[in-house]
Amino acid sequence: MFNVFSLNAFQTAILVDIAVIIALLIFALIDAKKGFITCVFGLIITVVAFVVAFFCASTVVEATNGLFGLQELVFTEIQGALSGEIFQADATQEGLLLALSEANLPTFLIDLISAKGIDAPAGTTLAQYIAGEVAPFVALVLTGIILFILCKIVLTFVEKILTSLVSSVSLLGAVNTVFGAVVGFIKGALTVCILFSLLALLTSPEITEFINQTLFVHVIYHENPINLLFSLIF
Repeated sequence: MFNVFSLNAFQTAILVDIAVIIALLIFALIDAKKGFITCVFGLIITVVAFVVAFFCASTVVEATNGLFGLQELVFTEIQGALSGEIFQADATQEGLLLALSEANLPTFLIDLISAKGIDAPAGTTLAQYIAGEVAPFVALVLTGIILFILCKIVLTFVEKILTSLVSSVSLLGAVNTVFGAVVGFIKGALTVCILFSLLALLTSPEITEFINQTLFVHVIYHENPINLLFSLIF
């Protein structure tokens, strides 16, 4: 009966090589089944949707009158919520900092509002100023999220059509499968490199000695491209 505990250190190290090979094959098989178009388009769709949302959100907010009145609604709600006496004072930088400390807002919003400095007409209350800063931000974020989701839906639909067209042609279907496997293998290799990069942080002599007995994993451990990349950055 096979017993892993009866193996010597070298034989156990070989099991690490086998485990890595199996992991790479699993990644390759999974993405081969998905196909190259699905694998690559998944990343492209996310990037394109993010870029569209980031660069077009403000234009859409303006074109839809504050996301169909939502910005004005948020402004009114926030102004009503900031009903304390401190928020009814004229908007000044000193008063703003004091009022923000009393407002129940996320820290990043407080930092965003206070960092800009006040540039408001005379007679503007702190409640109006804060609401006027937060409402456009909320409308912008919601618009960005909506654009991101819509872009993903449309582009995913396009990806499904392309995959169907490619799969209908036997040769292209085979190419789609092969390149999907290549993408999966690369993803698996990156995953393995990241795991061994984290393992290297332990800097244990026992672990290093054990890894050195492997057939090829020791190369990944010592010449890890992830570690080399970090060394170039830092």
